Amino acid sequence: MILAINTAQREHELALLEKDRILIEDRWTGSRDDVERLVPTLRNMLKKIRRKKEEIKDIIVVKGPGPYTALRIGVSFAKALAEGLQANLHGISTFELMKLKAGNNNQLMVILFSGGDNVAVYNEDEYFITSLRSAMALHQFKNHIIIADLPENLMEELNILCKEKNRRQIKVEDALSMGEVFIKQKAWEIDPYVEEFYLRAPNITPSTNKWKQA
Repeated sequence: MILAINTAQREHELALLEKDRILIEDRWTGSRDDVERLVPTLRNMLKKIRRKKEEIKDIIVVKGPGPYTALRIGVSFAKALAEGLQANLHGISTFELMKLKAGNNNQLMVILFSGGDNVAVYNEDEYFITSLRSAMALHQFKNHIIIADLPENLMEELNILCKEKNRRQIKVEDALSMGEVFIKQKAWEIDPYVEEFYLRAPNITPSTNKWKQA
């Protein structure tokens, strides 16, 4: 049995898969209670399909980019579970997952939030950071289909730009689910050293506790 974990996007996902079928999936809007939600959600999913966690032999985790806290929780949870179950650990970037959710089209722009008014644009295994309007103005991408996962204000701006420029957009809610992607995509590489992938260094305030500083 395969467990897939995604806490890198606004909609978080857990899926349990076996061979060519989805056993069960769950989605929820990411929030600060993710650390409390992952364990009971997985437990309830296993209970519904009458399976045990010991049957999980492979764990796939989305390693980012994504929000610092949510991403760290998802990857740490995957690592701890893989170690405890002696399961194979696999990692996939959010860019690649989005590409696969859209149908793996080569003429595709994947756009993710990069902080402030900036976005990260991914195409053909490379990404760069710019403003959304600048990204949409790039001539080399004028015929590309767009799939994006952005905060509400930037999604509104993207929708306006797509109408202005007559660009085709695949909504995340209309794309494949994570479970659907992973029953189609079989070329996972075992990666026991999966690390979080951030577009910029996390902004962590140093602790004032002298014992933590020691």
